[in-house]
Amino acid sequence: MGWICGKTQLLKKEANCQKVADQLEITNDFAQQSLQMMAIEHLAPELLKKEANYQKVADQLGITNDSALQSLKMMAIKHLAPELLKKEANCQKVADQLRITDRNLREHLEIMTARNYCTQDISRGLNGKEIADKRGIIYNIQKNRYPAIEALQLLFVKHYGKQDLKKNLPCQNMVDKWWIKTLVAEAALEKKVIKYLGLEYLEKEPNCQEIAAKLGLRTYEAKKTLEIMAVTRFAPKHFKRRANCQEIAAKLGLITDEAKKALEMMAVTRFVPNYLKREPNCQEIAAALGLITDEAKKTLEMKVVTRFASKYFKRRANCQEIAAKLELITDEAKKALEMMAVTRFVPNHLKREPNCQEIAAALGLITDEAKKTLEMKVVMHFGSEYLEKEPNCQEIAKRLGITYHSRDDKWSSDRDDCPALLELERLTVKRYGKKCLMEGLSFKGAVEELGITCKEALEDMKNLTTAIWLGVIEQITRG
Repeated sequence: MGWICGKTQLLKKEANCQKVADQLEITNDFAQQSLQMMAIEHLAPELLKKEANYQKVADQLGITNDSALQSLKMMAIKHLAPELLKKEANCQKVADQLRITDRNLREHLEIMTARNYCTQDISRGLNGKEIADKRGIIYNIQKNRYPAIEALQLLFVKHYGKQDLKKNLPCQNMVDKWWIKTLVAEAALEKKVIKYLGLEYLEKEPNCQEIAAKLGLRTYEAKKTLEIMAVTRFAPKHFKRRANCQEIAAKLGLITDEAKKALEMMAVTRFVPNYLKREPNCQEIAAALGLITDEAKKTLEMKVVTRFASKYFKRRANCQEIAAKLELITDEAKKALEMMAVTRFVPNHLKREPNCQEIAAALGLITDEAKKTLEMKVVMHFGSEYLEKEPNCQEIAKRLGITYHSRDDKWSSDRDDCPALLELERLTVKRYGKKCLMEGLSFKGAVEELGITCKEALEDMKNLTTAIWLGVIEQITRG
């Protein structure tokens, strides 16, 4: 801390980084950069007030590092630009006065100008192009997005209230009148129009496409906002007369995916409980409600599984038969059904000699997650018992029907994708690894004897071998 204070005092005295660096024998680039940044922080603000030229200040302070020079330029803009912009309307002239040539820094100055110095111009009735020309804000509409122009055009959107918007409809009039050319600003304008006027128009004529045409909406974001407003406000009324989402979507004039999904999710929440009072069939319910989005179908099927799977499991416990009966088509619902079967029925199967493949076939399990959960339950329940009879993981895995899961679901070499086998092997290493090694078997011999193949279990075995050998060496050393 004292060293830093010492440098600061020396900088204030010498006011030149190169002299201080020479006195302190600082040659390292990073240390020189730190010294120059310190000089900018402590000395530059006062110097910039006296000398509104960053290059002269840089020369005076001995600033040569690129990063330090960039910081000094930013400080010049921050401290000097506000006063200069009050006197000089054009930010390019201000940039020239400050000797700022870097395009990124000039753009930073343009954004500052657009955000803070153009409100009066808007009030006087100037459009975006006229203000940009007056204030020196460079624009290139071919790019379709330019930060400073975007900031200026968003200021237009912020400036005008409900009555101004209503008076100047449709939106295209405002886009042309105010010279709003960036997509971000156009979308912001259209969303503001919807916020203030959307509900008023929907009350008169709740068809989004007709309203979009009247308001002159062109951006997807604005159309989506209007359609979701229509769904939230008017869909419940339509559901009293009809409960088919496609009919309601046509009536409301919905075309965006988000609005259609919101409508279907509302239908699932509102009407599925009525259908669940009788024997359910997911595809019939989906057709009746007019569901076409994956999200709505998945939600419907999950509700059906939650409500009816337990009832079906009393008659049959085969997931494929139940899935066919309920007409489940989404992977999430099928997986949920199988996980429910594993939780509910595997304990019954574990009362007798277990074989995972036989249990999986009996329960109709086809998803990897359900099979892996089943195998893990079997290992946790029977692993220790089988190890006492025959401590070889591969033999036990075959007897218990534990597979290394592969795409064709056959015995493969992908051992590291089988949590149950890994659990069995780690348990084996813990119980019998030391015993094998103490009986004189080498690491390789013990691994073959115990049937260890998984990476993590092999790592456990290596660590155990190392620990035992270190213990032996220590005993020999002491002896």
